[in-house]
Amino acid sequence: MRNKISFDDIDGKNVSGQFEVSDGKITVTAPDRRTKTVDVDDSMLSMETLAKMLLLQMHRHDGEPVDP
Repeated sequence: MRNKISFDDIDGKNVSGQFEVSDGKITVTAPDRRTKTVDVDDSMLSMETLAKMLLLQMHRHDGEPVDP
């Protein structure tokens, strides 16, 4: 099941996307369909917090490929 997330970055710009947790991995998808997937086995963060961090990383690197 995909979960939608939306928040404002430090500059007040809206960051949004979706995340899904499956088989010990979290996959975050930005509106432009870029994705980032990481293992969550050792994460001490909530899945939503981890998703926000990953989405923010993609937001900061707009235009750069993240995962092929």
